[in-house]
Amino acid sequence: MKKYAEGYWGHIFDQESGETGTKIVIDLENEKLLSVHVQRNRSISDSYTQASAAEFDDVKDSIINANEDVFVRPEEYGLSVSDTIPEWSLNKKNRSHEHASISFGK
Repeated sequence: MKKYAEGYWGHIFDQESGETGTKIVIDLENEKLLSVHVQRNRSISDSYTQASAAEFDDVKDSIINANEDVFVRPEEYGLSVSDTIPEWSLNKKNRSHEHASISFGK
């Protein structure tokens, strides 16, 4: 089994109408959300920046309450699996709120 999953995650934030593009990284083994980047401009494909703490928590809530099986079947959500964390999430200025990672019963 691969350790990480990453990819596009469409999300509706409370304050916005319509879906916002996000990129996420999850730790499959420890069932944790590691990184969230939010697309700031829908017409610019590379406008992703690190999620704020509130945005991270909003995506975390969505995974916990509506999509918890993403840790078991990430491919069904369109995520790619790998043994390594994607390079884009390793850049310190792009890392999301590690202290806010989620854990499911482990």
